[in-house]
Amino acid sequence: MRIAIVNWTNRRVGGAETYLARLIPGLQATHHHLFLWHETAEPASREPIPGTAGLPSCCAKDVGVDNALRALKAWQPDVLCVHGVTNPVNEKALLAIAPAVLFAHGYYGTCITGSKTFKLPVVQPCGRQFGTSCLALYYPRRCGGLSPLTMMIDYRRQAARHALVHRYSAVLTFSEHMRREYAQHGVSSGKLHRVPSLDDAAASQSGSSSFPARVPDAVGPTTWRLAFIGRMDPLKGSRLLLKALPRVRAAITGRIVLTFAGDGHDLEPCRREAARIVCSLADTEVEFLGWVPPERCRALLAASDVLVVPSLWPEPHGLVGLEALRAGVPIAAFAVGGIPEWLEDGKTGALAPADPPTAEGLSSAIIRCLTTPAIRTSNPREGRHRAQASIAQHLEALMPLLEGAAAAEASVVA
Repeated sequence: MRIAIVNWTNRRVGGAETYLARLIPGLQATHHHLFLWHETAEPASREPIPGTAGLPSCCAKDVGVDNALRALKAWQPDVLCVHGVTNPVNEKALLAIAPAVLFAHGYYGTCITGSKTFKLPVVQPCGRQFGTSCLALYYPRRCGGLSPLTMMIDYRRQAARHALVHRYSAVLTFSEHMRREYAQHGVSSGKLHRVPSLDDAAASQSGSSSFPARVPDAVGPTTWRLAFIGRMDPLKGSRLLLKALPRVRAAITGRIVLTFAGDGHDLEPCRREAARIVCSLADTEVEFLGWVPPERCRALLAASDVLVVPSLWPEPHGLVGLEALRAGVPIAAFAVGGIPEWLEDGKTGALAPADPPTAEGLSSAIIRCLTTPAIRTSNPREGRHRAQASIAQHLEALMPLLEGAAAAEASVVA
């Protein structure tokens, strides 16, 4: 089958691109023909999505949108596998070329800002259905910034996306949380499909985990290592994690090292806050690595005692948590979005209340991960088993949906 992969970038930026880095080799191994259509090749500082170097491709920014659309049409795809584009005008034109399946990695067409989070009077997930009433709440609940122009631009973009969602042959999600989100927004149950998370293809083919074996010490190490891996953004909770650190310090004996791996506009504020906090804490270190490649992330996880996922917004799924499960690393997180679907409280980690999320609740979850024997000494293989879906299992769920979309269009043409 001729499958066009559509994404806003060909660079490895977030969870969607990490997924594509695993999906594309799997599709190639099963002898499907692939084409990569993307709007831009930015940010230039990030590596290209692995596996895309040898693919026929077209970048709209390089050749112009019209030329890029003509190139895709000339390639004659059977189906488009869409993972998000920034411009709904481009999206509408793409949907006119071939039948398409949307992989909803985020709140695509269901929220003005895409964060699905109120910030006033407290930070809390928003469960409302997207519509004009969101405009009335935008300022009182601080859904976004203070610019009315930005509000209207974002609203019109998401409204256009919302209308286009219904033109897809299928909408795919990794979590039940996101499946419910799109059901609430009128996508028919026949079009909505939850597919299993995709494990690392190389690990699946070799029958072993790509992570080094982690052997937890039931007594506890002399140095406790906490890790945050992700975008440095206020809604990712990095500042709240720093506020939780003094309470963790007071409850734990031994040195504590907290490592942040990721970049974003909250990086420098967090550096300053960490410097202020650490001054009053003995045997405590906070380090910032900036953005690091996947291999470095795996090494960081393998050396960590706890991964902290302090997201304040409702994570659609939480890919980094699944990486930690495969590494056998306990996870402390707020019970938001799709996270409770894979984090078993008291077994693979600890969940903190999210209504509202607080530094006290987060610190309690971290302390539980560090001091509860059932969490610290749980069998890493159990976590890997919960997180793992092989490339074969994933394609077994995905391919009938792509084939069904292509076949439906073919029958209409016939």
